[in-house]
Amino acid sequence: MSEKAKSGFVARESVEAAVCKFSANFERARTRRIGSILLRLTGENGGAFYLHSTSTGCSVSREATAEAPQVEVIGNADRIRAILDGSKEGRLQFYAGGIRVRGDMRYLSELAHEMGFIKERF
Repeated sequence: MSEKAKSGFVARESVEAAVCKFSANFERARTRRIGSILLRLTGENGGAFYLHSTSTGCSVSREATAEAPQVEVIGNADRIRAILDGSKEGRLQFYAGGIRVRGDMRYLSELAHEMGFIKERF
């Protein structure tokens, strides 16, 4: 066992890396639609991350498009990162008030369930 593991320190993926990893998986999702998802993250390493879905693939940027996002997820950057990396269950975080959502809840629910972020749909 490494010294870091013995001391209880576990390196966490950066928020931006977790969002980029999500984008790569999002591109393969059956429930993916054309449009954007906005992750409005607060706290350290926060900011606005747009996941743009087109007919040719997905990308992450800090820039909005002309059209409003289909879904906006608002929450603490560390909490959202934990949902994206699978260490926290998204539905429980939502019901606990840890994240807020605007937009197409049904779409988000289907997508989050397919990608394993929630165990049960909303």
